[in-house]
Formats: sequence, structure tokens, C-alpha cells
Amino acid sequence: MSIFEFELRKFSNRKEIGCKGIAGTFGDVLTARQEISIKESRRRGNRSEVVLRGEQLPELLFRGTGPGRPTLETPHLLIEGISIELDFSKRAFRRKSRALHLTHEGRTWTYVVIHPNRSSVLERPGVQIPLDRRKSSTGKGASSYVTATREAAAIDLALAIIFKEVQTYALTSGGAISSVLNRIVTPRHGYSNEAIPLD
Repeated sequence: MSIFEFELRKFSNRKEIGCKGIAGTFGDVLTARQEISIKESRRRGNRSEVVLRGEQLPELLFRGTGPGRPTLETPHLLIEGISIELDFSKRAFRRKSRALHLTHEGRTWTYVVIHPNRSSVLERPGVQIPLDRRKSSTGKGASSYVTATREAAAIDLALAIIFKEVQTYALTSGGAISSVLNRIVTPRHGYSNEAIPLD
């Protein structure tokens, strides 16, 4: 089984922050979100979004509660303008039990966070795409490295990459504990991850 690996490096400009790289034969790929202050986020309604664009990858748009990276609280994911189903168990404690499940046009994927902000994996039958954070090839800072089998399709890579810019702490055991504590402290509000730490 042949595999290929590519690096996603951080980038930023005056308006956006995200990561970019060359996804093998799929060409250039970029994920970007606006850098918005807490004050500006409140004015806009406390929502944040990430967009993924690539030469041969479908365009994805993820919206969630912000500021900063959008979270999995009230998430909305679009593939080329078409909504995709997202679901995970907010009451489970084990990592795999809290995995995010995605469904689109007859395909299903599972996204598992192995180590918060360090490693994760997207899977569907016959395809596995791990993402690991390691030292950048430039020698400065860290990058995310994506590994995929040749069987991976453009949509597989796009889904794996966009969650790099989504706050997925809610899928971890720590997120489960935070969820329980939030329900105890503010039972009327149900699940919340507003206090989740960012990178």
C-alpha cells in the first residue's frame, strides 16, 4: 500500500490566518480564517468560520462558535455549498466514543482527536489520514504533516485538513469533563465549551 505525506505550514497576513501546503498530486491547498478580536466577534454575533480552497480539492466552509478557531458548538459544514451531517457523543468519556461522525452523499467518516492540538486521524472504510504536529521543515516552529494512502480521494483530504483550523477539544476526554462541569454549573445552557483553551 503506497502512501504520501505533505506538510501544512502556518501562514498569516493582515486579514487571515491559517495553513497552506502542497497536497501531493492534488496541488496547492489553503485553509484560512479571519483574525477577529473578541470585541469584533461579539458585534458580529460570536461566530467564526474557516474556508478551505485547493487546486483539485472541493471548497469547504466550516462555521461554529468563536472567536478564534470555530468550535464544535452549533457547527455547520458545507462542501461546495452542500451541508454535511456532523454528530458526536457529548456524554461519552472515551476518545473513540467521542469521535466526530460525518456523512455526505452515502459516505461516512470518523474523525478522532488523539492528542489535543498535536495529532488526529480521519477514517472511512479503506482510507486513513493521520495528521501529526512536528517540527517544521524550515527549522522554525511546528507544522502539521498529513499522511494518506493513494486510495484517498480529494474529499477525504479536504475534510482531514479543514479540522486543523477547528477547535476540536470537545472530542477529547478533557472536553468530556468540561462538558459535565458546565452542565453542573449552568444546567439550563447544556453543552458549552467557551472556556476551552486555544493553541
